[in-house]
Amino acid sequence: MPAAIGGLPPAVFFKPGTRPFTVIPANAGIQAVGATSRLGSTQASDPMPTTARKLALSLAVMCLSFPMLRLSGWFGLGIPIGLLLSILYWLDLASELRDATSSSRAIRVLAVLMGVPQALLGLVSLGMGLALVCWVLYNTFVERQPEYSGGFLTLGFGPALILFGLGWLVTAFRGRSDGSDGRS
Repeated sequence: MPAAIGGLPPAVFFKPGTRPFTVIPANAGIQAVGATSRLGSTQASDPMPTTARKLALSLAVMCLSFPMLRLSGWFGLGIPIGLLLSILYWLDLASELRDATSSSRAIRVLAVLMGVPQALLGLVSLGMGLALVCWVLYNTFVERQPEYSGGFLTLGFGPALILFGLGWLVTAFRGRSDGSDGRS
C-alpha cells in the first residue's frame, strides 16, 4: 500500500486501466470517475442519486415496519427512525434539486414543490416560538396566570424556535448556491 503523500491518508478510487479498488493517494491529481445522473451531470461529487436512494430506502423501511410488527415489536423502531430519516433526506434532496444547474423545467417545479413541507415546518416552528414568547411576556408584564410557573422573562426555547422557523422559511425555496449554507 502506498504511503500517504503530504500527510493526507490514501483514498480508494477506481482509476480506468487499473484493477478495482486500487489505493491511490488522495492528493495525487487523480480524479474519481463519476456516474451520469438523471440531471445530466457528470461530476464525481454529484450526490443526488445517492440521496434519492437513501430517501427511497428510508421510506421503504418505514412502510415495511408496519407489517413486520406482527413478527416482533422491535420492528416498530423502524417507523420513527424511517420517518426522521425520510424528513432529512427529503429536505436534502429538495435542496440538491434546487441547486442543479442543468435541470429541466419539471425538475425545477418538483424542487419548488418539495420545499413546501420545509416552509410548513418553518411556519409551525415560528408560530410555536412566538406563542411561547408572547405567553411569557404576557405573564411577566400584563397579568400572571395561575398556570404560569416561570419566573421573570424565562423565555426558554421560544427565541430558538423563532430563529429556527425563520431560517427554514428563508431557505425553503432557495438552493445552497444562494449562500444559505455559508459557503461561497
